[in-house]
Amino acid sequence: MPQNEYIEESIRRHGRRLDHAERKRKREARKVHKDAAFAQKVHGLKAKLYNKKRHAEKIQMKKT
Repeated sequence: MPQNEYIEESIRRHGRRLDHAERKRKREARKVHKDAAFAQKVHGLKAKLYNKKRHAEKIQMKKT
């Protein structure tokens, strides 16, 4: 077994926590608010790059 696969091995043997799906869903829902707050806070060149990335994601979502 390669050295870096111990996490996957543990998940395979013991499974995940029972609330894993719920925690993941909630984390994903909270991420939107955090991203919006960051977009308002950021300035300058970093703001331009971040907004370009968000715009590309939005276009990709509209295409699918």
